[in-house]
Amino acid sequence: MVMQAKLSPHNQRELSKLIISIRANAHHLDLFLAVCDDHELRDLLIQQYEKTLANEGFTLDRVGINPKAPSLKVALDEFVKYNPGLQSNAVVTVLGSSSLFGVRLAEDKSEQEKFFFSLQWTREALREFKFPVVIWLSDPVATGISQQAPDFWSWRSGVFEFEAQPKGAEQAYSPMRPEDDTAFALEADDLTTLAHTISDLQQQIDGLQRQNSKSPLLTTLLTELGDAYSQQCAYESALNAYRQALEQAGNSKNQSKQAYIIFKLGDVLLNCRRYKQARTYYQQALDTDIETNNRNGQAMAYHQLGRVAQQLREYEQALAYYQQALDIMIETNNRNGQAMTYHQLGRVAQQLREYEQAQTYYQQALDISIEINNRNSQTATYHQLGMVAEELREYEQARTYYQQALDIAIETNNRNGQAMTYHQLGIVAEVLNDISAAKRFYLQDLQITVEVNDQAGLEVSCRNLARFYKEHPDDDWLANAAQLLNTSLDELKAMIAK
Repeated sequence: MVMQAKLSPHNQRELSKLIISIRANAHHLDLFLAVCDDHELRDLLIQQYEKTLANEGFTLDRVGINPKAPSLKVALDEFVKYNPGLQSNAVVTVLGSSSLFGVRLAEDKSEQEKFFFSLQWTREALREFKFPVVIWLSDPVATGISQQAPDFWSWRSGVFEFEAQPKGAEQAYSPMRPEDDTAFALEADDLTTLAHTISDLQQQIDGLQRQNSKSPLLTTLLTELGDAYSQQCAYESALNAYRQALEQAGNSKNQSKQAYIIFKLGDVLLNCRRYKQARTYYQQALDTDIETNNRNGQAMAYHQLGRVAQQLREYEQALAYYQQALDIMIETNNRNGQAMTYHQLGRVAQQLREYEQAQTYYQQALDISIEINNRNSQTATYHQLGMVAEELREYEQARTYYQQALDIAIETNNRNGQAMTYHQLGIVAEVLNDISAAKRFYLQDLQITVEVNDQAGLEVSCRNLARFYKEHPDDDWLANAAQLLNTSLDELKAMIAK
């Protein structure tokens, strides 16, 4: 049973009005402004209206405002571009405007000012979109729009204002943390990409520290800095940024924020293969999440503890943690999390050579990923189904699964996913004695791996290249590989001979 958090009578009325307005304005553009300063309450409200409308046949999507180009028109253009088959019953939720920086630093306008300016001159340009749009705003941003973009404000179809409410034990509805599982490329809570460069973030942090060293915003900026370093695999710098963020959060005695940052420290240590240290941090995050009754936080901590146990080959313990995570995700109707955990359960079953069970788990993950249209998750799970089929020597079936994974990886520009799948397609082609196809796939894998500068993947690709050349000598093919590696044919041959 899904646990429902109770809304205050005012918030329930506003939510009902919003749902009725969307129903009445389906199939054409209407702009609904939802004002809420509490991110946790906002996420609960979105979850509730998306669930209600999905049951009525609507297609629900979310887009994020890019801080580097803070424009509603740009965000919707990008959304339509990557969703060419958009259905007429779509409803789009726009997030990210509340996190736009309001302080001017190196530029003439702050991110908020750029956003207001774009709205003031976007009225006619938005008419091409034929679906209702719900834009979530904080109260200061809503006030800024009314003052600095009055034309847009007057054009809106409705304003729905939600008030903060006390959170009892039954109302722990903290937003889901972004997952850092290597098998998935999941989006963050606000579904925005990290657009700030490290230098931009550091500049903002330095400026804010000079203005107000105790500002709560410092915690957020330091956490984003840790995220940026982590994405660049600069793990020691990420750890340093997160530790500063944790110290800043400690000053405010915000337990939920502290638990989140501790969790992020665990993620970095897991990526560094420092498993026992990662486990310590995840357990600390879990303890705090249990104390504050943060069910989503508990689910993610259990999931990550499962990953640590899996890496340590403690498979029974991993299964227990994943099951605890899954139980909470089912309770809270977290479909994305369920897909992610079923996928990991499949990985454990696969490692235990329980292939039929692995296929069952992967299929459950795939069904949910298709239901919620999580394309990156679909890529990962099709790939793993291919691996299972390959291990069962069902090579034609493996090739079908890999091709499905590759098609989606190309569609979503998932370059790492493309490289891994080309590699596996090469192996299958080689087994089926389709040597020309194997050569083509291995070169495609190598080209992408070099382009994305994946050093670990490059090591695997080069070992495979050396093995394949020894079994199937072809100097023309090897010369192409040498060109991709920016070396000469003779140097590559010498390397292979070692």
